[in-house]
Amino acid sequence: MPENIQSFFTTQSLSTSPGDFVYLYTGIQPKLNEAYDAVHNCLFHLAQVDTAEPAIDSLRIKHNLNIYSAENILAIIASLDNRSLYYPRLPDHRYIGICAHYSLLLCSLLRHFKIPCRMRCGFETQSTESHHDHWLCEYWNDRQKLWIRLDPELSPILSYKWDLGYDPLSIPEDVFMTGSEAWLICHSEKNDPNSQDCDVAGWTGGRDFVLANLVFDFLALNKIELSPWDDLDIIKNGYDALTTSQIDLMYRIAQAGLAVNNDHAALIKLFLDNQDLFT
Repeated sequence: MPENIQSFFTTQSLSTSPGDFVYLYTGIQPKLNEAYDAVHNCLFHLAQVDTAEPAIDSLRIKHNLNIYSAENILAIIASLDNRSLYYPRLPDHRYIGICAHYSLLLCSLLRHFKIPCRMRCGFETQSTESHHDHWLCEYWNDRQKLWIRLDPELSPILSYKWDLGYDPLSIPEDVFMTGSEAWLICHSEKNDPNSQDCDVAGWTGGRDFVLANLVFDFLALNKIELSPWDDLDIIKNGYDALTTSQIDLMYRIAQAGLAVNNDHAALIKLFLDNQDLFT
């Protein structure tokens, strides 16, 4: 078991390690805003590709979206522009990504600077019509002694375009819900757990997505950051394939996710006792 939750999230994982491309981090000051700027210097959001000049090849976009490790992302970035991430790139010399890629790279940078950081998977909840699956980060603010949630994909341009009205480096609690929170809400008395797709809660993708994001969030809290497209059997088979004992385990995982700041060891033990289910 890790000595404490902060030290656990200070070291790199297999997914966040920059590997041989750590040199791309030179020249970046070990500060949150510098790391955030560096991510936006080298990533270009999928939602903006239609504005890129010159146009970006569709095969390259598809290839980029399916890559998922900091080292592999940085390898592609280096092949386009070998300079430090301190230097901004033109859109056609950036990596094309979505929220999960932005979060993974920021997490890698902050851990490189020994700033505790963890990825979270869940749903954006700002929309009143539907909750789309989403990835972001939490970092430990040592001065305030708390975990602060931030959204790495939100550049100033996207924040303005989407009229968000808040700082992406410290987002309000009510604009994101973790997979643990979503699971428990979808199984409360208010939302019928026997419903086929959680329509009353408005989750895009129904309870299969709620299950997937619960599992992704749980694994990320164990410092196993998977791609949103990773094909674990428990996710691929979907909610309807869960056994009674597995549903009970998902409840315990969700409850451990809510209590992670107070009892991280319990969450890790849940993984160690059930890791065959998540391979």
